[in-house]
Amino acid sequence: TIDPNGCPTDGVNRIVNPALAYHDRNVAQAQMKALSQWDPYRYLNIWVPRTIETNSTNGAVIGYATFPFNLATQPNLDGVVIHSGFFGREGDPQYLGRTTTHEVGHWMGLFHTFQGGCAGASSASCTLFGDHVCDTPQAANPNFNCPSGVNSCTDTPIDHPDQIDNYMDYADGICQSRYTQGQKDRMDYHVINYRSILISANNLTVTGCDGSAAPGCSPTADFLASNISSCPNYAVQFTDDSQGPATSWNWTFQNGTPSTSTDQNPLITYANPGTFDVTLSVTNSHGTANVTKSSFITISAPSAPPFSEDFESLTTLPIGWTFYDGDGATQWELVTGVGNNSNKCVKINNFKADNAGSNDNLITNSYDLSFAIAAELTFDRCYKRYNGFQVDTLRIGVSTDCGESWTIVDERSGVNVTTVGGFSSGLEYIPNASSAWVTDTIDLNTFIGNNAVKFRFQVTSGNGQSMYLDNVNLTFISVGAAEASQLDWSMAVSPNPFSNSLSVNYDLAKASKLKITLLDITGKVIWEQAKTRQIPGKYQEKLPEGLISNLPNGLYFLKGESQLGSITHKLIKQD
Repeated sequence: TIDPNGCPTDGVNRIVNPALAYHDRNVAQAQMKALSQWDPYRYLNIWVPRTIETNSTNGAVIGYATFPFNLATQPNLDGVVIHSGFFGREGDPQYLGRTTTHEVGHWMGLFHTFQGGCAGASSASCTLFGDHVCDTPQAANPNFNCPSGVNSCTDTPIDHPDQIDNYMDYADGICQSRYTQGQKDRMDYHVINYRSILISANNLTVTGCDGSAAPGCSPTADFLASNISSCPNYAVQFTDDSQGPATSWNWTFQNGTPSTSTDQNPLITYANPGTFDVTLSVTNSHGTANVTKSSFITISAPSAPPFSEDFESLTTLPIGWTFYDGDGATQWELVTGVGNNSNKCVKINNFKADNAGSNDNLITNSYDLSFAIAAELTFDRCYKRYNGFQVDTLRIGVSTDCGESWTIVDERSGVNVTTVGGFSSGLEYIPNASSAWVTDTIDLNTFIGNNAVKFRFQVTSGNGQSMYLDNVNLTFISVGAAEASQLDWSMAVSPNPFSNSLSVNYDLAKASKLKITLLDITGKVIWEQAKTRQIPGKYQEKLPEGLISNLPNGLYFLKGESQLGSITHKLIKQD
């Protein structure tokens, strides 16, 4: 089929707008429809918001539609709206999908079979009152569930029971199965008289419903990347996601290798840490489109473990950590006033924010475990279920290739991810006691020996409740951090905290080569000194005072690597 711009289409237009996803017909109907409505004279528009909100005492609203005789005066509202839980899905269309069948009946001019109660129950009045159709027995009231033997009105000249299986009653979809011939005739009449353009030969060609090919349109540029937070010299796969389609591509990669490409899906590496822009220009016979994603790729060198993150001193997510938002609706965020015996933590908002099925990832910086002999990840989490069937899932992933691929080491959903009993469906759950939190421990011993290890917290939304994380810690034992009696060398750093000077004192029990490295919190090398083979003894290395005094305040790591093992110290610079 063909969209209004002449482009080939599957007819699905996905809009990310959390505020309007919880649709209030009385407040925001025109606002929601304006986001994606196609020409109502040429297309049937169906909107599927997450919910349809109502303050009515008559029960939930699961769908509504406009009538054909309103098209001329309110074309901006024309169409059908269906609650996402009742639109229907493959494998179960008969039960959940009949709401759409019912509302499209309205859109084509049909009333309820219980319209006006028993008015129109005679052959003399059936075209004037009720549902204006003579072969549908009138019903005094809507029928629910799948009742049998109901005859709520007396029809003349022949009395018939209520037509429970009619799509225009309120019975369950599983027992609905027909429009009558009279209803079909009424729909034909209204389409011919009010929606004639829709079924015209010209419109069948314009919309591609007669099999006509799309004339084509200017492309829309977009792209994806296999890893937006990578490490130096790891390849990143870029994938063209443009619409149109495009026939030629011109890429520009800030600080990438290569820096430009005309491939549709290029493979790029980055040698140095930093945050970089990516630009794509696509062309076809109808035009050219461009997109630049600023600060799209973040490259960070692996940091020296351990790390301990309680989020207390932060105003944003930790440096080097990234998030991936699966649907544009919500993302992992730092929150204040909530924590496990603390004032800050991170959360993902699944409560009236995230779309069902979307994956939201919180990814740490990469860490060098090449010298570790044991390691574990611990974190605190808190979650209370929305109800018994809307299921949110937490997965913990570990990557040994800087985020290109992941191994799931823990997965919990439903009752297994719950830390607080009961349900919270009316309001977003906010923890207010330390008893609401639990601590998980992940054994990382199968991943030691790797120098670019990342950790991912992935939540798959089930339209449930917010999930909280706090006190994320990576602890390890390195080759050089065993018991003192087993050490063949030692290293001390002073002063700590430091300001304008920094000295490294080390003692070699055996001859060894040595490398001393100062890194910032992202793993970027600030200073490095390699020593040739040194005989046993005590040594001191003073770092350049000009370098030290000009460093910004913050957290650093001083790493010593020798043939006898590795030792890392956590340092704080403060003036």
